[in-house]
Amino acid sequence: MHEWPCIDKIRGHICRIRHPLAAIVIAGLAIHLLIMLLAMVYDSDYWAIVIRNINAGEGLYGMEGYYYTPVWGYILGLVSAFQNACLSLGDSAVRVFDVIYFEASGHQTSATVTSLVFNYCTKLPLLICDVILAYLTYVLVDELKHDRKKATLAFALVFLCPVIIGSTGIIGMPDTLAATFMMLSLLLVIKNRSLLAGMCFAMAVLTKFFPVFLFFPLVVYVLARNRDDRRKGYTQVVMAAIGAISVMAVIFLPQIMAGDLSACFQFLTDRSGTSAESTLLSKLMGYTRILAYVLVIIASALVARSIYRTDADNLEKALLRGSMIVLALCLLYPPATQYIVVLVPLLAYYIAAENHKYIRCWKLLAIGATIVFMVSLSTHLLPLAVSTGLIEISSLEHFFDIWNSGAGVFTVWNIEFVIGSILQYAGILVVLLMAYGRYLNRLFGGGRSGKAEGNKG
Repeated sequence: MHEWPCIDKIRGHICRIRHPLAAIVIAGLAIHLLIMLLAMVYDSDYWAIVIRNINAGEGLYGMEGYYYTPVWGYILGLVSAFQNACLSLGDSAVRVFDVIYFEASGHQTSATVTSLVFNYCTKLPLLICDVILAYLTYVLVDELKHDRKKATLAFALVFLCPVIIGSTGIIGMPDTLAATFMMLSLLLVIKNRSLLAGMCFAMAVLTKFFPVFLFFPLVVYVLARNRDDRRKGYTQVVMAAIGAISVMAVIFLPQIMAGDLSACFQFLTDRSGTSAESTLLSKLMGYTRILAYVLVIIASALVARSIYRTDADNLEKALLRGSMIVLALCLLYPPATQYIVVLVPLLAYYIAAENHKYIRCWKLLAIGATIVFMVSLSTHLLPLAVSTGLIEISSLEHFFDIWNSGAGVFTVWNIEFVIGSILQYAGILVVLLMAYGRYLNRLFGGGRSGKAEGNKG
């Protein structure tokens, strides 16, 4: 009996859905899309302001409202162009007078509530990044371990991680974009694509700053891999630098032409406490952050030294493990939930490919993040209530009052946030406690233990 080729293709696609990876993708997409009904209105309104500035012809920095490097701003510009070309959305945000007192509660929230359509438009690029990030982790495990089951586990640990889901679906921050380019740069370095690796590394750093601490491990890995041909190693480093510089030139060219280059780095002065508006407390916290990051840079250099001392058979493992440790160190201050996104794929790789016992770290981070995201659920539901009417705003006011009940700082809101933050912090510390003990032996004992440890992993 004759069968049409197209029917064979359809049957093949249906059979592939039974693959565990396809099932994880479908389940993960459903969870992501459902969670995206929620929003941290303080941040989503912030992105609406940025888009309004762009539509007013002020660019990213012409009016107050955007304090990051341009990468995420350009994506918001594309979102704005898509909305203007394809959709008639009406107001992207409305002022809800019934909940204005939310803003005076001392929490980062807003009575200006963005629409569901606007929230989905800004979050869909991040959802795409989540899929790519999980797939890059899958490819990394598959390339190095040649084990599809382990690779599928790594994919699930990234794509279904509450840290990732909440950061994208609720907060809508571009940390997953930085993590995606960071993992792509690691994979490209391992695959000997130095120019592209440098370009991706620049994109990662210019989206969120944390991947910059992997500079020393990445450079030293390239040099260690080419010990027998130092000229080749130096050439690859130069090619990576050319790639990074070329991307930076393209990203900053519009700002250079507009004279806004200094505004691109305003987040550095604001976060370091050196801006003119900084209070004494913010200056103290800023200088503490600077000191912490200086220590992380020193630790990164020491990690790079240990990578160079590792034998050739364990270089990739040393790079990925060292990168995980460096990122865990830089997340100790401050360990905000969205920042932890950059650690998740490396932790997932290590759980799936090297040591399954690290799953306890993943669990601590996942539970802690879930608790943190649940803290302000009454405000996260505002877009759903305002756009659909499925939830009464008065009910959200009631729940908000319950979360704020208590004496002084000992409100339900603050206690829940502290518990979630402690669990997240514990997850980071356990990563370091599990990895850093034996890592110190490698650090000061040279490359002698590299082979033995590689067998233990």
